Amino acid sequence: MNVYHLNHLFYIIQKNHIHNCYIEYTNHGGELGVLIYFQKPKT
Repeated sequence: MNVYHLNHLFYIIQKNHIHNCYIEYTNHGGELGVLIYFQKPKT
């Protein structure tokens, strides 16, 4: 797993005109995380 600052990640997602995403919370033996699914719109 990797550590990312979610505020910065969501800023990048929004800046790239991605308005829909799906977030799935995870727990890997006590290590909490998220999976983020999104698709960049066609240009």
